[in-house]
Amino acid sequence: MPSPKGGEERAFDLPLSGALTDLVRRRIEENRVAHPDSPWLFPSDSASGHVAEIRADALGDLVGHALRHLYATLALEAGVPIAELKFLLNHAVSSGGVTMGYLHPSLDHLRGWQETATARILAWHQGHWPA
Repeated sequence: MPSPKGGEERAFDLPLSGALTDLVRRRIEENRVAHPDSPWLFPSDSASGHVAEIRADALGDLVGHALRHLYATLALEAGVPIAELKFLLNHAVSSGGVTMGYLHPSLDHLRGWQETATARILAWHQGHWPA
């Protein structure tokens, strides 16, 4: 993410699980047909050219930032440690004390925890929404 909320100084690499990589690849292929000139993963006809906030009746109240809350909760329930969860959410680690400032986990390390979180999310999803 070269320019996330908070600006370029908050840029980060997001480790994707296998399932998330498959979703992104499928989205890119669909975009080549539906939105061939758009550089966005989630293009739209908005002024910005991309989806700013997901709105779908099937999601109910789970829109925008609430999806981050759900991700964080399910990842924690799956056993993802708080330190790794902070990195996966791109939260400031400086607020965790001096020790957090020393931590620089590898993408491979975080990808393992992303796989753990993804497995929990997919299991949760099966009980809440049809595929």
